[in-house]
Amino acid sequence: MATLHLIFSRSGYAACTERCLAGDTLVLLQDGVYAPFGDRPVLALGSDVIARGMSDRLDQTRCIDMAELVNLTTRHQPIVSWR
Repeated sequence: MATLHLIFSRSGYAACTERCLAGDTLVLLQDGVYAPFGDRPVLALGSDVIARGMSDRLDQTRCIDMAELVNLTTRHQPIVSWR
């Protein structure tokens, strides 16, 4: 099963990308939406993107809601948090 990476900051994103594998799922949460993710496919919690005034990111990443985040947690093992 692929790993779910929950990323809560820019530094968490940097640390995660050094260790994650192809096929893992990366989700930007809270201040993680500020991470300069470039071409890497990531998901972002839509409410966090909007709350932080990062609406321009809505075109760059796939935004999910809390229900979809919960669904991802049921489909991935392990789940790693990056602060």
